[in-house]
Amino acid sequence: MEIKHVRAVLAVAEHLSFSMAAEELAFTTSAISKQVMALEKELDVRLFERNCSSKVTLTPKGEKLLPFFREIQKNYEFVLESVAELKKQAEPPLNFSYPQAIGNFGEDRFIEAFYDKYPGIAVKLHSAVGHDLVKKMVLGKIDICLFMNVNDHFAELVRECQFSLDLFNCISLGDCPLLLAISKSHPLAGLKSVKLQDFKNETFLFKKYFPRMEQAQGIRNFIKVCRSSGFEPRIRITEEQKISLMFLEAARGNVVIPLLSPPNVDYKGVAIVTVENVEPYAQKQMYYLKSNKSPTLAKFIRCVRELLSSESLITHH
Repeated sequence: MEIKHVRAVLAVAEHLSFSMAAEELAFTTSAISKQVMALEKELDVRLFERNCSSKVTLTPKGEKLLPFFREIQKNYEFVLESVAELKKQAEPPLNFSYPQAIGNFGEDRFIEAFYDKYPGIAVKLHSAVGHDLVKKMVLGKIDICLFMNVNDHFAELVRECQFSLDLFNCISLGDCPLLLAISKSHPLAGLKSVKLQDFKNETFLFKKYFPRMEQAQGIRNFIKVCRSSGFEPRIRITEEQKISLMFLEAARGNVVIPLLSPPNVDYKGVAIVTVENVEPYAQKQMYYLKSNKSPTLAKFIRCVRELLSSESLITHH
């Protein structure tokens, strides 16, 4: 039983006309008649009464079989929808890792661009760090990561995991200066850029993301920069989960918060200033495994490059 035969029968039954059924299904009247006759022959049942006046009526057996034909059509459409959904699900999800941070590193625009172009592909977000990040990428559990590279820390992590950096490709997203979140009442709050040594008597607040946070490359590099500016920084690491409360402390003048990028929102009483530094404090980069042949990863990389290219054109114009 062919589905086109069932459709022909249903269309004739609805219009009680072979010509109108032919118009609806984009066939000739002769073709519709042949399809109906083919089904009648297969079932050995006459479904329609035809007469010389071209008037068509359902036979009693045709009337009884009509609900079954409708069910066949309904189930066929359900199968088509299910197959389409399965094809969507066949696309592997994108496993994207981004750094845990107080600031906003701009990963949302890449994910949104990807969603817009490929709405049927899921994105699974991860926040793996350190050796765990590298190992998960090598194992294929994470496809691509956004990484704030301080002093080639990614290469250091790869070496410590006893892998070669040649396993990875890198997309550079630009340099990150060192920023400070300070109280708007601070004497230096109105300046676009400041010197780090002007904050030597302040307490610098970092958020704790993993157990040995004091050994984090970002904190170690910050201490190094402070020492090169002539002072030993006073550092406090907080386990506070609500970032707004950290910025509240900054607004009150209790702490200064080092950042690599501004926060998602403006916090009342908080100013963001850039530290004068000849060399960029960090590089914003994306890493992915060269051997990862995921079609989803290839599509995401293409989206990233297209977005970077369009942003570059806008900047230059």
